[in-house]
Amino acid sequence: MKHTILHLILVTCFQLYTSISISKPSILPFRDTVALLNNSESSATKISDSTTTALENERLSEDCPAPTPYTIDNYSVNSVYLQWGSSSSQNTQFTIEIRTSNATSWSSITVSNTTAYSVTGLAPSTSYVWRVKADCSPFSTTATVSTGYCGIYGGFRQTLSTSAYLEWRSALNTTYNLRYRPQGGEWTFVNDLTGTIRNATSIPRAYLAGSYSLTALTPNTGYEYQIEAVCGNGYTMLTPPIAFTAICSPPTNLIVTSVSNNRAVPNWNSVYSTGFTIQYRTKSLSEAPWITTTNYSYAYVVNPFYLSILSDLSSDTEYEVRVQAQCPDGSSSAYTSPQTFSTTSCSSVVTNPRLSGVGPTRASLNWSGVLDNTYALQFRISGAESWSAISTSYLGGEINNLLPSTSYEWRVLSICPSQSTTTATNIQTFTTADCSANRLSFFSAYYTNATTAQLSWSENFPGVGIYSLRYRPIDTVNWTVISTVSSSFYSLTGLTPQTNYEWQVALQCTNNLLSDFSASRHFSQTPYCNTAMITTQNGDWTNPAIWSCNRVPLPSDPIQVLHNVMIPDNSTGRALRVNYSADGKVQLGTGARLLLSQ
Repeated sequence: MKHTILHLILVTCFQLYTSISISKPSILPFRDTVALLNNSESSATKISDSTTTALENERLSEDCPAPTPYTIDNYSVNSVYLQWGSSSSQNTQFTIEIRTSNATSWSSITVSNTTAYSVTGLAPSTSYVWRVKADCSPFSTTATVSTGYCGIYGGFRQTLSTSAYLEWRSALNTTYNLRYRPQGGEWTFVNDLTGTIRNATSIPRAYLAGSYSLTALTPNTGYEYQIEAVCGNGYTMLTPPIAFTAICSPPTNLIVTSVSNNRAVPNWNSVYSTGFTIQYRTKSLSEAPWITTTNYSYAYVVNPFYLSILSDLSSDTEYEVRVQAQCPDGSSSAYTSPQTFSTTSCSSVVTNPRLSGVGPTRASLNWSGVLDNTYALQFRISGAESWSAISTSYLGGEINNLLPSTSYEWRVLSICPSQSTTTATNIQTFTTADCSANRLSFFSAYYTNATTAQLSWSENFPGVGIYSLRYRPIDTVNWTVISTVSSSFYSLTGLTPQTNYEWQVALQCTNNLLSDFSASRHFSQTPYCNTAMITTQNGDWTNPAIWSCNRVPLPSDPIQVLHNVMIPDNSTGRALRVNYSADGKVQLGTGARLLLSQ
């Protein structure tokens, strides 16, 4: 009895097993026809949504997750650009299925080694559903994408008395037919026009720009034109008639930007114009007279445009502006419709006064405020009664001709256009630096010819900027002094060849105040060395006696260091290149550096 029951169970299980059929989708080549995607009658095999069973999807998704479809805006009338992400780098072959939103069967495309694909041959202005799978995965969730609109949008027109420039936009893969005529007259046809792709580096954001110039028009005559978008597969779209008159056309797209309390920037588009007249006035119940300017400039950001800067406006006031164009034939257009704008209220608040740098005779100061205001920077020696002032339109200023080692007070007043001076900031203080040669560094000297040497040095910011220089042959008593040097570079001329010199620099802080001189630096000039310069003893880099050519190396000299050489504090050693022996070494003092030309 037990054997009979077991036999019946086994037979029943076998029958159930053999009755289960797991169907797999067949892969069809993609048919590049609208009929197939629209689910119309076709000899092509259709793929059912139920081609993969839930049981197989569950098994596949565990081992190989489905790709992720991305939603992308498409701007082609007959193709869509599809992208997807895959978590497995081994997924090198993918199957894409796509259909119109109201269809029930899919069309299939197989691609390899890519996660993006452009499907072509589609219908314009149509919504599609798509999904994608890897060989090892189930299908992704579905995503929706649409082809571009078959038509014209974003038109632009500029006319002259005998010609007109037309411009328009459309989706990609569109061609155009144009027709125009005098109103009530016979049509003139211009067919098979093509456009230019814009934003081509970003496929989903690209569009097509079309244009055409009508010539030999009759002045002061009304015309009309139509543009037909040709989108392929028999799809076309014709615009309604667009009327214009053959006259000098006024500028277009007049807007006003960058409006502040005393300034505004109107800008506009124009194609043929050779000049412009800009008029503006306050807008009130009783019409004010127009103020005229012909100052403008050309700019280009995304599209070319013109702009004019209106300044010295009153704060918190409503204005209107209009623009007239001058055309190449000598005629002038009508003015544009006035564009209204309002200047902002004047804010006189000054915040965050701060010291950016201070030297013996100079201080750099900054603050936060409104860019279009003017400011009075006031300063005085601490404890003095009266203020000195500097006017500036920037959010910062520099005070010069100060006394070294002196305490100063300062404050800022914001002056709003057409208003009185505001309350000043709180009083701030700073102390100028000592008049000292310690502010000098990076000394350098080299010969440019047999009797001329180029000297240079640096000064901490903010610097005095005026120096006193002195030099003499080594082991002599008298200095040659050069006063009021206004640069940190100086050429000494008339030197004696093959002579060692020393030189020093001081700050000339005021007419009557000179700092101490810097420590001596050395230079000398000897005939050109035919071989690399080498050190002959330990010592200071700037001492000519330690070098085989009895002079300090030039930027053009290759050198070999055989000894222990020190570049002094805040000095610069120069050479073409440096080679070292086992015992050779160059040490750098504080703030010193070694510059090689190779």
